[in-house]
Amino acid sequence: MIDSAGHELAMFIMSVIMGAMGIVIYDIVRSLRRGRTPNIFFDLLLWAAEGGFALFWWNEYLGGVIRWYMILGCVLGAVLCFFLVSPWLFASLDFSVKKIYSFFNIILKFLLTAAKFFGKIFLYIKNTCGLKYYKKVDEGNNEKKA
Repeated sequence: MIDSAGHELAMFIMSVIMGAMGIVIYDIVRSLRRGRTPNIFFDLLLWAAEGGFALFWWNEYLGGVIRWYMILGCVLGAVLCFFLVSPWLFASLDFSVKKIYSFFNIILKFLLTAAKFFGKIFLYIKNTCGLKYYKKVDEGNNEKKA
């Protein structure tokens, strides 16, 4: 009886952790789509994938037996994580994503400015060298025709 109770307690704790990890994954996805409106299709797809993982886990480790305390553990873990961990986790992830976006924005602006600068240089070289070349060709064609 003690082994069974210990096993059920371990499965309850794993269910709480699984519910909390679902909210953590959702916070990561929510911070990556910063500034955009939520897309219900991708939210449903994410929750379906997390539910599929939970069913796979229950089937793999518990032989397909789903007990009420496991569902309660997932809900409890999700609620606790959402109210206790999610606010500061989302704020820190949002801050990190903003810094990463601004870093890549600076690099992209530098590369585009450099490309624009080199493009102007190549255009100047093409125009100056091209005009001389075309004048020589036109002069040569006029001499051959005459």
